[in-house]
Amino acid sequence: MGTNQNGKRFYQVKIKDLDVTSLKELGRLMGPPQRQAFRKMYGKILDLTTTEVFTEAVVSLAQYYDQPLRCFTFGDFLIVPTVEEFEEILGCPLGGRKPYHFSGFLPSLS
Repeated sequence: MGTNQNGKRFYQVKIKDLDVTSLKELGRLMGPPQRQAFRKMYGKILDLTTTEVFTEAVVSLAQYYDQPLRCFTFGDFLIVPTVEEFEEILGCPLGGRKPYHFSGFLPSLS
C-alpha cells in the first residue's frame, strides 16, 4: 500500500495473466455428464475460462475497496445493495409492501 500526493492510500495490485487454454480444452472435450460431475466437484470454474476480464477495471476498483467495511467506497458514498436487491438476494419479495421502518414500537407477530 502506498500514498498519493493528497495523502490518500492506494493499493498496488499486480495481476498475473494465467494461461487457461488447457482448462478450456478440457471443458470442450467433456460431455454433459462429465461436465455435470466436474461442476459438482469444482463448482463453476469452467465458466471462468470463458469470462473476459478487464484487468484495468480490477486494478482501478481495488483503489476504492474498503477492507474494514468489506465494500467499495467512492468518497462519502457507499455502494450497498438496495431493498430491491436484498429481495433478490434473499429470495424474499416484499410483494408491494413497504419495508419496515421502526416507529418506536415492535410489530405484533401477525
